[in-house]
Amino acid sequence: LINQFLSLFESQLKISGGSMDKFTGQAAIALFTDNKSQNSMLTMASQLRKELSKLNLKHHEEKLPILNVGMGIATGAVVLGPVGSQKRKDYTAIGATVNMAARLHSLGVKNSDITIHLDRPTREGFLSTADYQIQELSEVDIKGYSKKQVVYEVL
Repeated sequence: LINQFLSLFESQLKISGGSMDKFTGQAAIALFTDNKSQNSMLTMASQLRKELSKLNLKHHEEKLPILNVGMGIATGAVVLGPVGSQKRKDYTAIGATVNMAARLHSLGVKNSDITIHLDRPTREGFLSTADYQIQELSEVDIKGYSKKQVVYEVL
């Protein structure tokens, strides 16, 4: 089941021009670095949601488990490069932006649906949102932040 999700994720990521950072348990982390990243991320997440909905329909018909997936999209600076000890290093991204994306992801995992949550810099950075309905949620307590954060959900 998880491999089906990760395969869908990777295929949509390739189409959208992102790069794979890593698979972590029940998550996959992608990076977008071009100047149109917000639109690329949203396009990828929306297409992935469509593909996952189709997969869930098939699973429902075959009486298999349904995937509930939360996607978190955050925009900002990261530290990108080899991170680790002298014996073991991974090329990865770390920082507050990565942490925010993980927290937004976890908001969706709690739901029985496939959700896409955005942070404020991502929402404000979109070049075009005409194709999407984006709703501002009430301010949310996000682990690691002293103040409540404005979060958006793509409907």
